[in-house]
Amino acid sequence: MIGRTTPGRARAGPARVRAVLELMRVSNLPTVWTNVLVGAAVAAGDGPIPWSAALGAAVAASLCYVGGMVLNDVVDARVDARERPQRPIPSARVSRDGAAWLGVGLLIGAVPVALAAGPGAGLACVALIGAVVAYDLVHKRWPASVLLMGLCRALVYVLGAAAAAWPLERPVPLLSVSLAVLLTTAAFTLIARAEAGGRRPAPASVALALALPLVPLAVLPVIGGAGPLWPLAAGTLMLAWLFRSASLALRGRVMPAVLGWIAGLALVDTWFLTLLGRPGLAAVSIACFALTVLSHRRITGT
Repeated sequence: MIGRTTPGRARAGPARVRAVLELMRVSNLPTVWTNVLVGAAVAAGDGPIPWSAALGAAVAASLCYVGGMVLNDVVDARVDARERPQRPIPSARVSRDGAAWLGVGLLIGAVPVALAAGPGAGLACVALIGAVVAYDLVHKRWPASVLLMGLCRALVYVLGAAAAAWPLERPVPLLSVSLAVLLTTAAFTLIARAEAGGRRPAPASVALALALPLVPLAVLPVIGGAGPLWPLAAGTLMLAWLFRSASLALRGRVMPAVLGWIAGLALVDTWFLTLLGRPGLAAVSIACFALTVLSHRRITGT
């Protein structure tokens, strides 16, 4: 009968949408937004953040993130069929060809969005796409590709900064936050790989993932002008959460630990923002952290 749908077909629509959202790891997106926020705050200095450009950078970075995650599953489809058959492509909830077209389309779509935020943002977006594609292609064959994963995160900060001010006038603080998150991301990616290979994570990797966010402490207070109270409170919250993740990893609960580190990137950004003298933006970052944690309960971030 026209206009009437069967129960099975009605259920198929939401199931397909959920599969695509799992493929994209959309639950991690709030941490991408806080990365952009920090980059924009670094570039703006004591001045106002150009919010329209920052929003464009956030949309472009989000498209790069979800596009890269989709293509990651496309490349890993055969491995996932053996090791993680519940993933959207091996479970046939999403076709591999359809996922490939989706991933490419998302990455291509990020470029004009970034260019609308400024020429510097466009260049940073192209660099980010290059890093994303390189990681997807080599991560199973090259152990040092964890650094490429970290570079993808670091370039999100650069994208946010380039959208806020171009050419960049504050390279040292931007380099400090980008390098800290690059190495932190590489460290907890190593932890995740140890678990996937049936090994216990190395305590050194756990310690690095816990300590590396402190790197910008040597730079940001010099240029941020924030009083000690907000950075102390944000730093305590960040370290408490990261210590929780480290404890989980050392007890063998690696996947919950990795999810904790991913969500904790928003708390790292919260701390950065307080060091930059932006406690109001730090509150936004805390809200993004809470949103990530809640979203992980519905859609896994790994």
